[in-house]
Amino acid sequence: MRELANLGVKVEPVRWRDENQTGDIIHYIGRPDRLGINPAHERKFKVVMTDLPDQTASRSTLRLFLQRGLFGSSA
Repeated sequence: MRELANLGVKVEPVRWRDENQTGDIIHYIGRPDRLGINPAHERKFKVVMTDLPDQTASRSTLRLFLQRGLFGSSA
């Protein structure tokens, strides 16, 4: 938020209960759930998401296959 503000972009945290808050875009760091997306769409905000893959998501298909075989499908 600080860096966007330094570039002259007006930025503030979302306040769902404030009906007077205006804006154009809501940016989520990580995957938002429906409880965040539905109110955003109702208020006509565009939703942007930055996904941060964790260590497991960054593994190769072969490594994930082997991991699944060793630890089961919940790993």
